[in-house]
Amino acid sequence: DLHLNYLPMAHLMERSATYTMIVHNAQVAIFGGDYSKLKDDLSFWKPTIFVSVPRIYNRFYDSIIKKTTEMKDKLVGRFLKHCIDTKLQNYEESGTISHRIYDALVFKKMRNVLGGRVRFMVSGSAPIDPKVAKLLMVCFCVPFVEGYGQTETSGTSFVMHPKDTTLGHVGGVKEFLEFKLVDVPEMN
Repeated sequence: DLHLNYLPMAHLMERSATYTMIVHNAQVAIFGGDYSKLKDDLSFWKPTIFVSVPRIYNRFYDSIIKKTTEMKDKLVGRFLKHCIDTKLQNYEESGTISHRIYDALVFKKMRNVLGGRVRFMVSGSAPIDPKVAKLLMVCFCVPFVEGYGQTETSGTSFVMHPKDTTLGHVGGVKEFLEFKLVDVPEMN
Protein backbone atom coordinates (compact mmCIF):
# COMPACT_ATOMS: atom_id res chain seq x y z
CA ASP A 1 0.00 0.00 0.00
CA LEU A 2 0.96 3.61 -0.49
CA HIS A 3 -0.37 6.67 1.32
CA LEU A 4 0.20 10.20 0.03
CA ASN A 5 0.97 12.39 3.03
CA TYR A 6 -0.46 15.81 2.15
CA LEU A 7 -2.26 16.99 5.28
CA PRO A 8 -0.10 19.00 7.71
CA MET A 9 1.94 16.71 9.98
CA ALA A 10 0.69 18.77 12.93
CA HIS A 11 -2.74 17.31 12.10
CA LEU A 12 -3.16 14.26 14.34
CA MET A 13 -5.09 12.39 11.65
CA GLU A 14 -2.15 12.66 9.24
CA ARG A 15 0.23 11.50 11.92
CA SER A 16 -2.01 8.53 12.72
CA ALA A 17 -2.27 7.62 9.03
CA THR A 18 1.48 7.88 8.53
CA TYR A 19 2.28 5.85 11.67
CA THR A 20 -0.26 3.21 10.64
CA MET A 21 1.34 2.91 7.21
CA ILE A 22 4.79 2.53 8.73
CA VAL A 23 3.61 -0.12 11.25
CA HIS A 24 2.01 -2.10 8.41
CA ASN A 25 5.13 -1.86 6.24
CA ALA A 26 3.40 0.35 3.67
CA GLN A 27 4.92 3.22 1.75
CA VAL A 28 4.41 6.89 2.58
CA ALA A 29 4.93 9.46 -0.14
CA ILE A 30 5.28 13.14 0.74
CA PHE A 31 3.44 15.52 -1.57
CA GLY A 32 5.31 18.32 -3.34
CA GLY A 33 4.11 21.03 -0.97
CA ASP A 34 1.90 22.94 -3.40
CA TYR A 35 -1.79 22.21 -2.77
CA SER A 36 -2.70 23.58 -6.19
CA LYS A 37 -0.66 20.68 -7.68
CA LEU A 38 -2.10 17.95 -5.41
CA LYS A 39 -3.85 16.39 -8.42
CA ASP A 40 -0.44 16.01 -10.10
CA ASP A 41 0.99 14.37 -6.97
CA LEU A 42 -1.95 11.95 -6.84
CA SER A 43 -1.41 11.10 -10.49
CA PHE A 44 2.33 10.57 -9.97
CA TRP A 45 2.25 8.58 -6.71
CA LYS A 46 -1.01 6.67 -7.33
CA PRO A 47 -1.87 6.00 -3.66
CA THR A 48 -3.80 2.91 -2.65
CA ILE A 49 -5.26 4.53 0.47
CA PHE A 50 -6.62 8.07 0.39
CA VAL A 51 -6.87 9.79 3.76
CA SER A 52 -8.57 13.16 3.96
CA VAL A 53 -10.88 15.40 5.92
CA PRO A 54 -14.57 16.12 5.29
CA ARG A 55 -13.76 19.58 3.92
CA ILE A 56 -11.83 18.05 1.00
CA TYR A 57 -14.41 15.30 0.45
CA ASN A 58 -17.15 17.94 0.39
CA ARG A 59 -15.25 19.70 -2.42
CA PHE A 60 -15.19 16.45 -4.42
CA TYR A 61 -18.91 16.03 -3.78
CA ASP A 62 -19.72 19.61 -4.84
CA SER A 63 -17.61 19.21 -7.98
CA ILE A 64 -19.39 15.98 -8.99
CA ILE A 65 -22.84 17.50 -8.38
CA LYS A 66 -21.89 20.63 -10.32
CA LYS A 67 -20.55 18.65 -13.28
CA THR A 68 -23.63 16.45 -13.50
CA THR A 69 -25.99 19.43 -13.46
CA GLU A 70 -24.01 21.85 -15.65
CA MET A 71 -22.77 19.59 -18.45
CA LYS A 72 -22.79 21.31 -21.81
CA ASP A 73 -23.89 18.14 -23.51
CA LYS A 74 -27.22 17.45 -21.81
CA LEU A 75 -27.34 13.87 -23.09
CA VAL A 76 -23.96 13.06 -21.50
CA GLY A 77 -25.08 14.79 -18.29
CA ARG A 78 -28.26 12.74 -18.14
CA PHE A 79 -26.29 9.55 -18.78
CA LEU A 80 -23.85 10.40 -15.98
CA LYS A 81 -26.73 11.13 -13.62
CA HIS A 82 -28.36 7.82 -14.62
CA CYS A 83 -25.10 5.95 -13.88
CA ILE A 84 -24.77 7.60 -10.47
CA ASP A 85 -28.45 7.00 -9.63
CA THR A 86 -28.19 3.34 -10.66
CA LYS A 87 -25.14 2.78 -8.48
CA LEU A 88 -26.76 4.62 -5.55
CA GLN A 89 -29.84 2.43 -5.90
CA ASN A 90 -27.67 -0.71 -6.02
CA TYR A 91 -25.91 0.47 -2.86
CA GLU A 92 -29.23 1.03 -1.08
CA GLU A 93 -30.59 -2.37 -2.12
CA SER A 94 -27.54 -4.59 -1.70
CA GLY A 95 -24.60 -2.56 -0.37
CA THR A 96 -22.87 -2.93 -3.75
CA ILE A 97 -20.70 -0.01 -4.85
CA SER A 98 -19.53 -1.40 -8.18
CA HIS A 99 -21.15 -1.79 -11.58
CA ARG A 100 -19.19 -3.73 -14.18
CA ILE A 101 -20.19 -1.62 -17.20
CA TYR A 102 -20.54 1.86 -15.68
CA ASP A 103 -17.30 1.56 -13.71
CA ALA A 104 -15.36 0.83 -16.90
CA LEU A 105 -17.14 3.44 -19.04
CA VAL A 106 -17.68 6.34 -16.66
CA PHE A 107 -16.22 5.97 -13.19
CA LYS A 108 -12.72 4.94 -14.26
CA LYS A 109 -12.10 8.61 -15.08
CA MET A 110 -13.24 9.62 -11.62
CA ARG A 111 -11.00 6.99 -10.00
CA ASN A 112 -8.07 8.41 -11.94
CA VAL A 113 -8.51 11.74 -10.11
CA LEU A 114 -7.14 9.92 -7.03
CA GLY A 115 -4.45 8.14 -9.06
CA GLY A 116 -6.55 5.14 -10.16
CA ARG A 117 -5.34 2.65 -7.51
CA VAL A 118 -7.18 3.72 -4.34
CA ARG A 119 -8.62 0.69 -2.46
CA PHE A 120 -10.48 2.76 0.14
CA MET A 121 -10.94 6.32 1.34
CA VAL A 122 -10.58 7.33 4.98
CA SER A 123 -12.20 10.33 6.65
CA GLY A 124 -11.71 11.73 10.10
CA SER A 125 -11.23 14.91 12.17
CA ALA A 126 -14.93 15.79 11.85
CA PRO A 127 -18.20 14.03 11.00
CA ILE A 128 -18.98 13.63 7.33
CA ASP A 129 -22.46 13.71 5.88
CA PRO A 130 -23.42 10.13 4.90
CA LYS A 131 -24.82 11.38 1.56
CA VAL A 132 -21.36 12.76 0.69
CA ALA A 133 -19.64 9.50 1.63
CA LYS A 134 -22.24 7.48 -0.29
CA LEU A 135 -21.81 9.48 -3.50
CA LEU A 136 -18.02 9.33 -3.27
CA MET A 137 -18.13 5.56 -2.67
CA VAL A 138 -20.12 4.92 -5.82
CA CYS A 139 -18.24 7.46 -7.96
CA PHE A 140 -14.73 6.37 -6.91
CA CYS A 141 -15.81 2.69 -6.68
CA VAL A 142 -14.14 2.12 -3.31
CA PRO A 143 -15.30 1.71 0.29
CA PHE A 144 -15.43 4.73 2.55
CA VAL A 145 -14.05 4.39 6.07
CA GLU A 146 -14.75 6.88 8.82
CA GLY A 147 -13.02 7.06 12.16
CA TYR A 148 -12.97 9.04 15.35
CA GLY A 149 -10.18 9.90 17.70
CA GLN A 150 -8.87 12.63 19.90
CA THR A 151 -5.52 14.01 20.87
CA GLU A 152 -5.92 12.63 24.41
CA THR A 153 -6.02 9.05 23.07
CA SER A 154 -3.12 9.61 20.64
CA GLY A 155 -5.29 9.51 17.56
CA THR A 156 -7.63 6.88 16.24
CA SER A 157 -10.02 5.45 18.83
CA PHE A 158 -12.84 4.13 16.64
CA VAL A 159 -12.68 3.15 12.99
CA MET A 160 -14.94 1.38 10.52
CA HIS A 161 -13.84 -1.85 8.88
CA PRO A 162 -13.06 -1.29 5.16
CA LYS A 163 -15.66 -3.93 4.21
CA ASP A 164 -18.42 -2.24 6.23
CA THR A 165 -20.67 -0.51 3.69
CA THR A 166 -22.97 1.13 6.25
CA LEU A 167 -22.48 4.84 6.79
CA GLY A 168 -23.16 7.40 9.48
CA HIS A 169 -21.02 5.82 12.21
CA VAL A 170 -17.36 5.71 13.19
CA GLY A 171 -17.04 1.96 13.63
CA GLY A 172 -15.82 -0.06 16.55
CA VAL A 173 -13.29 0.65 19.22
CA LYS A 174 -9.65 -0.08 18.43
CA GLU A 175 -8.16 -3.13 20.11
CA PHE A 176 -5.72 -1.09 22.20
CA LEU A 177 -8.40 1.01 23.87
CA GLU A 178 -11.06 0.48 26.51
CA PHE A 179 -14.08 2.74 26.64
CA LYS A 180 -17.39 3.03 28.38
CA LEU A 181 -20.49 5.08 27.77
CA VAL A 182 -21.72 7.23 30.62
CA ASP A 183 -25.15 8.82 30.71
CA VAL A 184 -25.02 12.59 31.24
CA PRO A 185 -28.59 13.52 32.27
CA GLU A 186 -28.11 17.27 31.86
CA MET A 187 -27.13 16.70 28.21
CA ASN A 188 -30.10 14.39 27.52
